[in-house]
Amino acid sequence: MGKSKAVRLAVLETKHEYESRISRIRVRVLDKALNLAAIETERRLTALNGEATRLAKILEQTMPRESAEIRFGQSTKDIHELQRGDADLAGRRTGAIPMSDFLKMLVAALIGGAVAYLIR
Repeated sequence: MGKSKAVRLAVLETKHEYESRISRIRVRVLDKALNLAAIETERRLTALNGEATRLAKILEQTMPRESAEIRFGQSTKDIHELQRGDADLAGRRTGAIPMSDFLKMLVAALIGGAVAYLIR
């Protein structure tokens, strides 16, 4: 073998050795990067799982807006009925006529008077 062939062979072997080293380093770096990515993904999933549990607990303790509005409306009606009942009861105790009955009688009297006037 000639000297130039031996030099070329040595250069090729060195080149092959360096490329092999670079490939091994590349594999180690990629493996490390994949491990870090897996750890980060697992951390995020764990955080999301905890968030789902936390949100489920909060939702158990809350009421949908529609239900709250219906209950509030019904409560308001109940309060008004109780207040009306209290006013009627207070009127009966004092012998006074409840306002709603008074208005009905007043309207009936006015209509009766108007009819009587028109008939004459």
